[in-house]
Amino acid sequence: NDEPDVKCLELAGLSAAPMDAPTVALNCAKYICHNAAGHGAVREFAEHILLLKKKAKSQMEQDRIGRNNF
Repeated sequence: NDEPDVKCLELAGLSAAPMDAPTVALNCAKYICHNAAGHGAVREFAEHILLLKKKAKSQMEQDRIGRNNF
């Protein structure tokens, strides 16, 4: 959550920052945690990633079902 991390945040496919990160980092992050650093932000982001993975898997399954119905 330090300003030097901004370049990494910009290059990352999926990035996050805790709610108390510097504004410059918050502006670059693709996900802003509701939790502060040291208060569950990493866990929150990990759970967010798992949710995205679950949604993507569900969408792929729906796409597969849709293709099989043609």
